[in-house]
Amino acid sequence: MCMRTTLDLDPVRIREVMRLAGATTKTEAIHLALDAYVQRRRLERLLGLAGRIHYDLDWQKLEEAELGEANRRPARRHR
Repeated sequence: MCMRTTLDLDPVRIREVMRLAGATTKTEAIHLALDAYVQRRRLERLLGLAGRIHYDLDWQKLEEAELGEANRRPARRHR
């Protein structure tokens, strides 16, 4: 769903975004710029969680558990 809107945009900025993004239309340039902004903000939010979440990840225990589970499953027959 698209929303038609009227904006007063700096043509130099629009051309720069179009050039950098390889966009062929102003609409495409704006969409790419909005996507990049959203992605950057989400990444900033995720990076803001650094040090707040603690988990104890022991890959060796996970691997042993996974292999143990695989050994308990009945073997699959190949056709």
